[in-house]
Amino acid sequence: MSPNGRVVGMLAVSRAFGDLDLQPFVSASPYMNVVDITDMPDFLIIACDGVWDVISDKAACEIVLSERGDVVRAAMKLRDLAYLYGSLDNISVVVVRLKNS
Repeated sequence: MSPNGRVVGMLAVSRAFGDLDLQPFVSASPYMNVVDITDMPDFLIIACDGVWDVISDKAACEIVLSERGDVVRAAMKLRDLAYLYGSLDNISVVVVRLKNS
């Protein structure tokens, strides 16, 4: 990774998956976290790495819970916080309510 955060100084990682000449440097294998769920969770957070680079899973959940079911506000708060924390990547966030709480 070059100092400008691009693969071989030319492509952002998310755009480099299909470039065969960059394959030694880029993997399309996603980050995954497997968790056994015994009860239906209240919400699901879907976010780009610009959020997860600066906000932990636990902190993100606490932020969503603090918004008391307002998923739009929770998503906006996560987005804004990632920006304030200095994220230099995409900061897209979706929060989905899975059950009424």
